Amino acid sequence: MKQRILALFLAMLMVLSVALPREASTAKADDFDGYVYFTVERITLGQGFVIEPVKAGFYEEDTLADITERVLGDMSTYDGDMAYYYLEGVVDGGEPEGWTVNDIPAEIVNAAGGVDKITGRSVENTLSSYDYFGMAGWITSLNDNGLWAGAGSYKYNDSTYAYTDGDVVRLQFSVYGYGQDTNTWDPSWGSDPLIAFPNKDELIKVAADYNGDKSDEVYVNAINVLKDWDASEEEISNALDAFNAEEESSEPETETESEEETGEDLPPYENTLSDQSEDIRTAVLAYIKSAVKEPVISYAGGDWAVLDLARGDVADEDWYTVYYENAVKTVEEKGSSKLHNSRGTENSRAVIALTSIGADPENVAGYNLLEPLGDADFVEKQGLSGVIYALIAFDTNNYDIPQNSDSERQTTREGLLSYILANELENGGWTLYGSVAEPDVTAMVIQALAPYYNTDAVVKAAVDKALIVLSDTQDGDGGYTSWGTSSSENCSQIVCALCALGINPDTDSRFVKNGNSVLDALLSFFDASTGAFRHALDGEADQMATEQAAYALDSYFRLVNNKNRLYDMSDSGVLYRVNQEESSEGGEQTAESTENTTESGEQPTEKQTEAATDGTTEAAAPSQSGGDVNTGDSSSTAVYMILMMLAGSTALVLLNEKRRVNKN
Repeated sequence: MKQRILALFLAMLMVLSVALPREASTAKADDFDGYVYFTVERITLGQGFVIEPVKAGFYEEDTLADITERVLGDMSTYDGDMAYYYLEGVVDGGEPEGWTVNDIPAEIVNAAGGVDKITGRSVENTLSSYDYFGMAGWITSLNDNGLWAGAGSYKYNDSTYAYTDGDVVRLQFSVYGYGQDTNTWDPSWGSDPLIAFPNKDELIKVAADYNGDKSDEVYVNAINVLKDWDASEEEISNALDAFNAEEESSEPETETESEEETGEDLPPYENTLSDQSEDIRTAVLAYIKSAVKEPVISYAGGDWAVLDLARGDVADEDWYTVYYENAVKTVEEKGSSKLHNSRGTENSRAVIALTSIGADPENVAGYNLLEPLGDADFVEKQGLSGVIYALIAFDTNNYDIPQNSDSERQTTREGLLSYILANELENGGWTLYGSVAEPDVTAMVIQALAPYYNTDAVVKAAVDKALIVLSDTQDGDGGYTSWGTSSSENCSQIVCALCALGINPDTDSRFVKNGNSVLDALLSFFDASTGAFRHALDGEADQMATEQAAYALDSYFRLVNNKNRLYDMSDSGVLYRVNQEESSEGGEQTAESTENTTESGEQPTEKQTEAATDGTTEAAAPSQSGGDVNTGDSSSTAVYMILMMLAGSTALVLLNEKRRVNKN
């Protein structure tokens, strides 16, 4: 019995994590083998949901740990062997505005020994084990019961530890008793849970399946009941009844135009915030440089901040050099070109940032950061987000996709495009969860597809359909709402998407509602007192929201000034301080490049070189600057040329290999 209890405690601590879904490989497309319902909760703290109820797709070979990783995405802090899965923390953005310790349920505080025993967070924007109390940590329930083994042990329809289609998985933060304040606790372990927890699984399923407006009363009420730590069976039942009643009484929409559609009785004002866009852009870039003094390879305060300043034409050699040196240090400490075992976006972000400052991501401390992205299974492990940013990373400087000898399936541009198009929703747009297009996800996809818009008819059709969706779902104030919240990030991504296509987000009538453009809406989130942006209009300054708004304003700045689009970095100069060794290598490359310049004075692309060599061309998409974007991989001729160059540089190769061996 003691061994069983010990196993349970260990299992409760071995929690799940990772990335923004929809997952599918080129071969599998978006054809999941099934779905589970999933939540990420911090209800024991009175801080609500990190992720409200969603449907998460799975493949039969997935463990419960794999599914969790797919759901959490960049919010996961786990980077280890999935067989020994233990989730230390979730990047949740920090405590909700206005939250106090008094919001923790009294029963939990009393069990912990009183309010003076409650501490705080070790990392401001991350909820981790031992935060607030010494017994705290992440724990998982499956179908209203705790796990009996680690999440990595649970397999689809397994004979020992199994999950199956339609199960409900709740990733919960427990404050007291290693789960005694959640539904995972079993009285057979010698004590009772703090309260009798009614089963919320059916309400979670209904909420996840709800395709209506997330601001509708019926949905908001259900979420409020779900995030109520001590909600009663009656409250849960009433919320379910309300959903059923709405479904029965729903009628087809009439042809009558609503007030919002006609614009009647809405405040008729012209928003002039866009006139201040350049002043605000200057202010927010200054804020970021001041707030991020040590940029590193990181989701917040790192790669995106570097992109902000580099593509915003901010010159500061010392600042960019700090980032590059930190990137080298990170790679050397990893001893590998793979920055994360399951999140390809770590590599993609680093490639994007390094390219923006004129650094070579193919040689960072002797490691090629593009190489792991040549493994299609690794890229797709993170789902749609992994594919989006891998494609963006490859196209920042028309990089060839490296051949990855360790992969079972080689990444190709055609495969990445096929994956994205296979995940398009029937009515247009894209989402990570459910069947309703999400504005920010749809906009991210458009940014990845933009280089192919004018050369690929299928891509163009999908993007045009998505633009209609984005126009139709724009709010009356010019902004965008998802999951019941109007956020600056939605606006930022849409501004980037429109600019990538050469569409002015301030003047195109499709994206102006009641005199408010999507650019106006974005700028309304600016906090002049700090120089930063808010996530929500009534919120405080938020670093992630600020960094996204900054590169959105960079996108607009580049559009109106006829510069390359945000992610077309063929115009990037070297912004950091190059050390002597790199300078020497760079000089050789420059000399070689000079010999190969075209009559127009421009550098020939590798695709042009290949075409001249073998007389064939491959379908390529023009970038905003007019250059070619490679849609395939190296030809055998190019591979041969590379091998010849490597043969002439044996000493350097051996030196780099020795460095890799020493670090392993």
